Amino acid sequence: MAQPANNVVHNQQDGRLHDTSMPCETLLAKAREIGPLLAEYADYADENLKLADPVIEALIEQKLFRLWQPQRYDGLEVNVLTQMLVTDELAKHCSSAGWVTALYGACAFFAGLYSDEARDEVFGADENARVCGILAPSAEVREVPGGIKVDGLWPYASGAAHATWATVGAPLSNGAPGTSLLLLPLSDLKTELTWNPTGMRGTASNSLRATDLFVPSHRILPFFSPDGAIAGHIPNEHSDELLYRTPLAGFASACVVAPLIGMAKSALSYTLNRVVDRPVAYTFVTDQSAQVTTQIAVAEAATKIDSAELHIHRAARDLDNAAATSIDMSLVVRARVRHDVTYGTQLLREAMAICQQINGSSDMARGRSFERVWRDFSTSSLHAVLNLTTTSEVYGKILCGHDPSELSGLY
Repeated sequence: MAQPANNVVHNQQDGRLHDTSMPCETLLAKAREIGPLLAEYADYADENLKLADPVIEALIEQKLFRLWQPQRYDGLEVNVLTQMLVTDELAKHCSSAGWVTALYGACAFFAGLYSDEARDEVFGADENARVCGILAPSAEVREVPGGIKVDGLWPYASGAAHATWATVGAPLSNGAPGTSLLLLPLSDLKTELTWNPTGMRGTASNSLRATDLFVPSHRILPFFSPDGAIAGHIPNEHSDELLYRTPLAGFASACVVAPLIGMAKSALSYTLNRVVDRPVAYTFVTDQSAQVTTQIAVAEAATKIDSAELHIHRAARDLDNAAATSIDMSLVVRARVRHDVTYGTQLLREAMAICQQINGSSDMARGRSFERVWRDFSTSSLHAVLNLTTTSEVYGKILCGHDPSELSGLY
């Protein structure tokens, strides 16, 4: 594809890949505006295992579920960095709302990779379509005229309670190594209420089941295969839709990490408010914030969060630059993108642990807002794509001149 016009690259700096989309600051203002509503219903989400209807309605009204929906269908089609900033802001107020928004965006992105025939069915029929999804190929398929029949059970479909479509993984129907991504109406699937975890309880990450379900060929996307999306082969033929040229290597982890930044910021903010004029048990200290040990600890936590952002935002800029310029990312940069995201996640874990230590056992009681955020962060940071050990090994293999393909296909 030809080098894009200068104005396209320029607009990317404020979050726009096209002139008609909303700039980043406008979207951040929308996220801040509904923040108090999200915070009001955060306990509801935790207790009821799904986001409250007023929260869903507010996110729909502000178009924040459309971050990565094609502009041809009244989507926003913003870049990766903008999605990170917006979902970070939402997660400061409600972890589950930030996570579901991030995942709906990611799955809308995957839907955007398909042909217009498939995209018309999703977004053309409903501009407020919400897509959940699971990449794991937890299914059995068999070829039939015009497509495939599929039987499968896919756990952890975040946002399943309010979704209208799903993207789910499946083996390639020809028996070759690799996987495909199927685009399915949620009305064709059974939602099984299997989600009852320690944290991120409001994400409604339930299981989806298909039984002898017909999937037409235009809604089957080869994904992890030499001729699949991971290798840059997609049915989307719109050269002006730069977002969908974002390299998928690194995207899978980048699209979910930003809510963790928001959770860590929320935990630090709570901690800074909590220590003021707070007595320290078993000492004569009447103001915890005046202790040098507290001051050093909060400085370290704040710096770890800042450092995490620097790494994670660099990963986003690398992805956005590759999409905007159509310049292939080198193998080492692709591996670094994933490593930046997971290393940033580890820094956030360390910042959260510092905040927990400062606050003490009393703030781990059920019903405390810190305790809920701690549970949410502890659960979401365990997502498989945020595993530092894997990305460190892949990155290290490449830096040392070894082939990482036997360890992971997401490099």
